[in-house]
Amino acid sequence: MEWDYIEDHRGETVYNASGNEITINELGPYPEGTTTTKPLKPEAELFNDELSALALAYNYDVTVLSESFSKAALIDGVSEVTKKTAIYNEYVSRKSKYQADITNLKAKYGV
Repeated sequence: MEWDYIEDHRGETVYNASGNEITINELGPYPEGTTTTKPLKPEAELFNDELSALALAYNYDVTVLSESFSKAALIDGVSEVTKKTAIYNEYVSRKSKYQADITNLKAKYGV
């Protein structure tokens, strides 16, 4: 009696030419035209991902500062002006940081 070896890659992940992820569910060799190496994202996609993350963080921070500014407006007297000024200064600082982050990101990807 002769034994045949059948490759068992079940549960492993491979990638097709389009970069789509495929999970192996059957016995046998890897499907033709696939690789076990996850393809790298194109730089344009990496840039867009990082830019989206920066924008999301910035928009969250601006929302928090806007809410704080609105709450400070409910307080009467000198402390209202002081709080509003401090919040506005935080906003200006955050905006500058966001612009610097975008400039650095563009330099990183040569955009």
